[in-house]
Amino acid sequence: MAEAEESPLVKALPPETDYLTYLTIVEYNLNKEQLPVLHTLLQDETLTTNIGWDLVGLLLPLLPESEQCLQDVAFLGNPRETVLKVAELLYEIGRRHVADDDDEEGGEGKGIDSEQGALEQEAKPRSALLALQFQSLLHMLCILHPRIKTQYPSRFLMTSVQAVVPAYKAVAHTAESIGAVLMLLKSLSGSSRPHLPPRKSQQAIPRVSDRISAPDPEAQTAAPGKEEEGLQKRILRSFVTHVAEIYIHSLNPAGETSQFAWSDRFFEKRYPERILPRQETYRSRFQKEADLERRDASISQILATDSDLTMPWQDLLECITEPDDELGANGSVVSLEELPLSRIGALYCVAARVATALLNDRPASINLSLFPQHEELASRFLDIEEGVASMVQTVDATLILGWAALEATDGVAEAETRAEFSSYLQRISFTSANMPLPSMRFQAHAFASAVLRGNPSSEARLDFIQDTLEHCPYANLKVTAVGWLKDEILMAFDVPLNNSSFQGTEGLRITNSTGDSSNAFAQPSALRACAPWLFATPDTSSMQDMATNFPFWLAALNLYYLLCSSPLLYKRLEVHRLAVEFNVDKDFVAVLAALVEKSIGTGPSQSSDIEKDFGAELHALDDVLARLRSLDVANAGPSD
Repeated sequence: MAEAEESPLVKALPPETDYLTYLTIVEYNLNKEQLPVLHTLLQDETLTTNIGWDLVGLLLPLLPESEQCLQDVAFLGNPRETVLKVAELLYEIGRRHVADDDDEEGGEGKGIDSEQGALEQEAKPRSALLALQFQSLLHMLCILHPRIKTQYPSRFLMTSVQAVVPAYKAVAHTAESIGAVLMLLKSLSGSSRPHLPPRKSQQAIPRVSDRISAPDPEAQTAAPGKEEEGLQKRILRSFVTHVAEIYIHSLNPAGETSQFAWSDRFFEKRYPERILPRQETYRSRFQKEADLERRDASISQILATDSDLTMPWQDLLECITEPDDELGANGSVVSLEELPLSRIGALYCVAARVATALLNDRPASINLSLFPQHEELASRFLDIEEGVASMVQTVDATLILGWAALEATDGVAEAETRAEFSSYLQRISFTSANMPLPSMRFQAHAFASAVLRGNPSSEARLDFIQDTLEHCPYANLKVTAVGWLKDEILMAFDVPLNNSSFQGTEGLRITNSTGDSSNAFAQPSALRACAPWLFATPDTSSMQDMATNFPFWLAALNLYYLLCSSPLLYKRLEVHRLAVEFNVDKDFVAVLAALVEKSIGTGPSQSSDIEKDFGAELHALDDVLARLRSLDVANAGPSD
């Protein structure tokens, strides 16, 4: 007690000095050893009201030991001035993060390794301190906002929310930051839902206590009107979309797929027969891996806040597809132009709701059509002009909404025009060709395949396959088109698709010997329309061209073998006539056979450079060619 009385913080207490002078003395003498003394002094409501807001910046660098004093300021200081100070410090966290990023970019290639290592070591504790400061400031906002009694609370709410968004971007990579944001969301929205269980952390800020706070010294008696309440909800709705975007983009992909694997999990549930034996599913991973479980829990709490704000799904969907943001306040006290709704965040909110419903056998409860609504979403979020979609989770969100729209029509995918259908399917297909993660490539392909098969017009399906073979610049999509053509032919003759990957004619069971007369793929004209690009003469003069086209040549050769190995398909689709008309055996099969013969040696010393680079592809071609030769189709073809 005697030591405390000797503290300069005690000796200089007003009225010994004025408040401004006292703040200067506190600034020069404050350290971690003086924090218990300051905490005791801050129990004086008058003192804290006058100087509390200016202490926040001094106390932040002393976290976590200074947290108790910051709570004193939040409960007893002037709430209006303190909210503005907290917002200022949050802005500073965001600006400091941007400045650090600029320094890193500007410093590339400069300095020596030891200096770089020292900077990295210094950056780690600095990043941890920023995250701790962010959590503490958000906990202060949870206390401060309910204390402000004004007719226009949206003024303070907008100030806080605008400051939190850039600060959250700076610290979103830390595990504890989402917990602090969720706590703030619940506090501002008035939600009574339980908080997310805290992660174990040595630096986590304590939960806000139930301590009694001082009244607002500038309280207004007039209550907010309905228009003001609606404005607050719109601000918070916009904030929720920004939180969703920042949180999801702060996460690493879940292995070979997106951060939440919504499409993967739905596909596993919808098509369990497609899961390989002993393959660990994403559904099981999200149920047993703590980090992935927590992702689902966090996004669920974000959605719960959105639900508390009574934002209808359809309204949120319209916000995503509107060309311009129409969330202005129409002359109210605060304009939302400076904090527009995050379109990507809104997309994530809708997609997460839909995914949760689909994965739990609940109706999606959203009126989303494949055409034109999902087509509009795809054109907005799957940008084929850039070649690669900017973020895998954006693609995942777009795909899961597409699955929901397709499920709502029982798998029927019919557009008003073939051009509209083709343009939409091209965008999905191009996405599958360019996705960096293997599982997301497959998911985009699986959805494109489902949409293609969902079109009731076989002519429209044929047009798209033919157009892909003729004009598509991506060889891997041409391989996909060959697979689509094969499946369409087999389905036209009622062949189960799981019987289509056979090694000989004995595995093929055709139940319809004549084919569906109304199906274009049961007619010879379908193959004839695709043949010029399907069986074009391979260009084997360039190693680069061979590297690109080997999978396509192999797919086309396998299809040709399938057609020749089935007596019924060979006859009904007039394969012999097609082979003669387009010189398939001479210009396609023989060229590949010559390439294999030239490239594959009889011993290690005779191996060519082509075999060294493309050994697996060459041996696969050789296998199909051997099976094709065994059919002796060049002379007569199989008989019925």
